[in-house]
Amino acid sequence: MFDVGTARAVASPIVTAEYLAPFVRVGGRVMIWTTRAALDEVEPSLFAAQKLGLGSPEVVLAPSAIRDDGVIMVW
Repeated sequence: MFDVGTARAVASPIVTAEYLAPFVRVGGRVMIWTTRAALDEVEPSLFAAQKLGLGSPEVVLAPSAIRDDGVIMVW
């Protein structure tokens, strides 16, 4: 088990969280770098995240030199 699981460009944020969650210890963090546009996909699927024990994500703005709409979702 890991304290933190991270990913980017794997699948939609909720599917990526589903992939990572089994590898992260209880009390650990799942962190996914994505875009603000992808956040629209997350809202309808928060039920799945709750079933995985993740709850609602915290969204942190993470602009970079090549992408100013980047965000990091942290569960």
